[in-house]
Amino acid sequence: MGDGTESITRNIGNLLLDGRFSDLKIICQGEEVKVHRAVVCNRSAVLAEECDGGFLDGEFRVIKHSLFDADTLKRLLHFLYRGSYTLKDADHNDSAESSPGIAASAQQTSQHQLATPQQPSSETTERSLSDSKTDGLPTAEEPESLGQAEAFVAHASVFEAASHYDIPELKASALANFKQERENLSSLTTDEFTTIAFIVYQKSVAPALRSEVLKIAIKHRHMLLHDDEFVKVMREEQELRLFATDFLRHFNKWHDLRIAQERRSFETESRQLREDKAAVSAELATVKSQLRAANSHLEMEKRQVTQLKALNEIESCRHCGFAFTYGLEGDGPGQHLARCFYCGTRHRMPF
Repeated sequence: MGDGTESITRNIGNLLLDGRFSDLKIICQGEEVKVHRAVVCNRSAVLAEECDGGFLDGEFRVIKHSLFDADTLKRLLHFLYRGSYTLKDADHNDSAESSPGIAASAQQTSQHQLATPQQPSSETTERSLSDSKTDGLPTAEEPESLGQAEAFVAHASVFEAASHYDIPELKASALANFKQERENLSSLTTDEFTTIAFIVYQKSVAPALRSEVLKIAIKHRHMLLHDDEFVKVMREEQELRLFATDFLRHFNKWHDLRIAQERRSFETESRQLREDKAAVSAELATVKSQLRAANSHLEMEKRQVTQLKALNEIESCRHCGFAFTYGLEGDGPGQHLARCFYCGTRHRMPF
């Protein structure tokens, strides 16, 4: 069953690449993508409504799309056909020669990349917020200069497209991919974070997506809060002022939570230390008791040795006068007496 389902999904996905039997054209940023209405409209009522309102071009229904960039649109279509998308799904140069569908569209503008504006700034800084007010997430000409911000912006763009077209599965997938990028993030620059925060706060009101940005900010709070330029831009740009408000609120909650966690940890550690101290004290008392008993036993043995030495110094029995040959007998706890073998006279220890 699993292999059959995968085969069907793969075959449907291949339709997107070669465009056979397509009956819908979507034009975006000068690119023309041929898709199948039965596939895409079935997954999105919003897209189906747009399709019904499109115009006819021969056997094709045509939609002119301007809300999102072409790369975001391609990733959305890949998801509709295959149930998943990756950042590479916007690049189809390898199959462009033979595929008249979405791959063929790559021949027209193969240099279109992930949607993102230039770095935010003010008049007194070198950062620029130009091109940030266009519809949808705009496309940068040189995304490689953005570094790690590129992937975050791309997933944010897909998230917004999924929200617009009411595709909850894609929305969840984009959020999961955004979250995965955050979890894999080891370091980033202030400019990269500024780009991410600006784009998300400009284009998305989704708490889940903004929450991910706030988690990035908390992780890199020392870098951000010690960057005077970043703090200045936060005060001057509307989108970043919204971020700053959320960040302070989120930071306070995070700080309170951390203090509570540290307090619980301290209380747990203190309780464990008290228990350990009580256990050590009990063990110490036991050892002291054993030591006292050992010392008492040692003193008794010392006395007995001293008494035996004194008996050995007696040359003759005080009663019969014979050479003193004796046997030891008990005479109370820890005490002994010597009885003469010849007359039976008892000789008590001299101590």
